[in-house]
Amino acid sequence: MRSLGIKLTVSFVVVTLVATLSVALIFSNQTFTGFIQFLNDPTAEQIIASPPPPPSNQNNNNNDNNNRRDNGRRFEPNTAAGNFEDTIRISLLVGVVSGTFLAFIVGIGLTRQLIRPIKTLTAASHKLANGELGYQVTPTTKDEIGELTEAFNQMSQDLSRANQLRRQMTADIAHDIRTPLTVIAGYTEGLSEGKTSPSVETFAVMHEQVQHLQHLLDDLRTLSLTDAGELTLNKQLIDPRALLERTAVTYFHQAERRQIALRVESPSDLPSVYVDVERLVQVLNNLVGNAIRHTTSNDEIILVGKQESGQVILQVCDTGDGIAAHDLSNVFERFYRGDDARQYTDSHSTGLGLAIAKAIVEAHEGQISVASEINQGTTFTIRLPQPHP
Repeated sequence: MRSLGIKLTVSFVVVTLVATLSVALIFSNQTFTGFIQFLNDPTAEQIIASPPPPPSNQNNNNNDNNNRRDNGRRFEPNTAAGNFEDTIRISLLVGVVSGTFLAFIVGIGLTRQLIRPIKTLTAASHKLANGELGYQVTPTTKDEIGELTEAFNQMSQDLSRANQLRRQMTADIAHDIRTPLTVIAGYTEGLSEGKTSPSVETFAVMHEQVQHLQHLLDDLRTLSLTDAGELTLNKQLIDPRALLERTAVTYFHQAERRQIALRVESPSDLPSVYVDVERLVQVLNNLVGNAIRHTTSNDEIILVGKQESGQVILQVCDTGDGIAAHDLSNVFERFYRGDDARQYTDSHSTGLGLAIAKAIVEAHEGQISVASEINQGTTFTIRLPQPHP
């Protein structure tokens, strides 16, 4: 049974049946025994053969009847009929007590069976609260409690992974901050001690490192705003093709220098999208910048716009290195380092670009996904909802 409601209903029916059958069996057995004793009593024939006398108006008869009603009995004690009446009373009492006891025992057994997985989950939640992230519970049922167990296991895994990623991100941030600071500190130390002469090249290197730090801080701030749900979007209606063309113009000369073909394929009648133009251009710039870094001469990058299933689709397709299959599910994670075939971080990147792109797209109630094959190319797909009329 896969429903906890059905199990509870069946348990209630079982307990009720056990109690009812117990009372019925005990009562019928005791009644049958008492009836046999009644028939075997010599005075029973007189009672059966002689009907009870009609009601009398005499005071003594009224007193006898009243006394019998006050005692709660119909027949005189220590007679065949009285003994039979006592047998019925006792059998009823024994049946009720026995049925209640059996129902109590069966109810306890069924209750323990039902609450055992709940107790297991409670103990597991305490372990999780005490820091045992990733703790798993083996599902024992397929009902709602089983589904709750699977949800708990998934939550525990997610917490463990999030904690691991948090630690890794902290280490990566420290590394990315330490590297430019080390460069800047080295130059400033050399300048202060006179070991390095001031020059345009020296200040250019220092300025580049400062810009890298500023870029890292800006990216971290953007992610913190998206995590808190406080990312401000200045939305407006715009033609999707205009977004693609703006991105293509931005990277046209860089692609031309590397002999990479960059073009836009989009119909002119696409429905407008309601987006923050600067934020969405930031996403497209990140995707195209990554594509240029991971394509070589004679490769091509295509910016595609189309309409599909009530959504506007924007794609950045390249014929470059591609991404390994085991890295595809992780490319949107912060500071994720994949195979050397396609690193999404370099000296000019913070490693947060794709994580920010995903956060911005989701802030627009859209979706972003990736498909790729090694040495065949990569396609990033952005799905944006069409604005309601």
